[in-house]
Amino acid sequence: MHVSASPSFQTAGNLKVDVAAGPIARMFAAEEWLDPTNAGGGAVFAGHAKDVIENIEREFEPGNAPDGLFNLDAHIYDVASGHPVPYLDVHADVRRGSEQLFSDILLVPVARPRKGAAGLHYGNNVALDPRGRYQVIVTIAPGALSGLAEPTTLEYTLDFDHPDR
Repeated sequence: MHVSASPSFQTAGNLKVDVAAGPIARMFAAEEWLDPTNAGGGAVFAGHAKDVIENIEREFEPGNAPDGLFNLDAHIYDVASGHPVPYLDVHADVRRGSEQLFSDILLVPVARPRKGAAGLHYGNNVALDPRGRYQVIVTIAPGALSGLAEPTTLEYTLDFDHPDR
């Protein structure tokens, strides 16, 4: 499965934002970071582990993830430094054509233990038909760390490419 996003990134103030979708992810509370069984998953910070949708007990082997369950990510970086920006309030809507599939889902702050700073992002699990195109609207709240004076929305298209199309 290949999922492409367009545009590849957008900017909002001093932020550079991209989105991605991949296989469903095991997401665990940050204090479970050192547990070796969590090596492939993502540590959820700021007490948001309870906000993860469709969470799973453990990571799947590559290629064995259940069909139709995905991890939706937003990667948010400071334009000047290229570093990920922590502690933002990020939500997303997901639409397919005129149908609203998810509204105002919290994208929780997550870090992948083995990826260091590059693994810091915002994400949540979603159930989607693994064919076709989706519109993802990411909303970033205003605040000191975002540098935004008002809520900012950015729209992306996720295209699930399949050989049978």
